[in-house]
Amino acid sequence: MVQKKTELTGFHRSFKGQNPFDLEFSQANPLEPAFNFECPSRPDMPSSQPIDIPNAKKRNKKKKRCRATDSFSGRFEDVYQIQEEVLGEGAHAKVQACVSLITNKEYAVKIIEKRLGHIRSRVFREVEMLYQCQGHRNILELIEFFEEEDRFYLVFEKMRGGK
Repeated sequence: MVQKKTELTGFHRSFKGQNPFDLEFSQANPLEPAFNFECPSRPDMPSSQPIDIPNAKKRNKKKKRCRATDSFSGRFEDVYQIQEEVLGEGAHAKVQACVSLITNKEYAVKIIEKRLGHIRSRVFREVEMLYQCQGHRNILELIEFFEEEDRFYLVFEKMRGGK
């Protein structure tokens, strides 16, 4: 289907709205054979035969990025130390600086307190959305996610220079 007027350039206006498969074209030269959509076989070319490819049924899986804490199923406090610096606060969460106890690298952690009436699925939806957007240059990267009895921790890369 034509969506832009520029797609019609080169076509005569008498073809507008017609199905090209329903049109009958007269041959300019009656000695030339009519166009045929079927391709003849080529005896000079060997016919293609299926070949056996070992491990062809294995799916190519996306490489998972490994982190130092992937094999560790501990608590947030076992991996990170929260700093005094508060980077931001909102109605349901606050963001503080933290340092990895393994790499000594600085991160930002969004701490969401579990309260009565707090919908857990909203946090999981946010985490899922952030994982799906990983690698995009305009979206902050979620490094890790922790759920504990009284709060959620979302660990992000720490950005510098913004307000």
